[in-house]
Amino acid sequence: MPTRTHKADLQTTQVHNLALKFLKLPLARQPSADPHLLQEAADPHRKEVFRACLSFLRSFMVVGDLDGAGAQVPSRPNQAAVLPSLGLIASFLDTKGLPASDTIIALFIKNQVGPC
Repeated sequence: MPTRTHKADLQTTQVHNLALKFLKLPLARQPSADPHLLQEAADPHRKEVFRACLSFLRSFMVVGDLDGAGAQVPSRPNQAAVLPSLGLIASFLDTKGLPASDTIIALFIKNQVGPC
């Protein structure tokens, strides 16, 4: 997991953009017979790449656990860098085994909207 010091270096080198490019690759899914269940990724190797990219983005935006057990230290510049890709990340919410929800939560941890 990157530390706060490493996060600035990662932001400068735009590594998050590489993870987002991987997430734009197609991911074939096998629909469940029950429409209320999550879909399964058809390619387990590609699913692991997608899982790693989503986990990286989550750590890129917040240091600490999302469950409240650890310190949650957000990086607002990193959250802002990933925000334009919210729709892309949300497209994986229906796929079993991908941490899309944790990545979306990390996008909004301790992020407040200022006065309009």
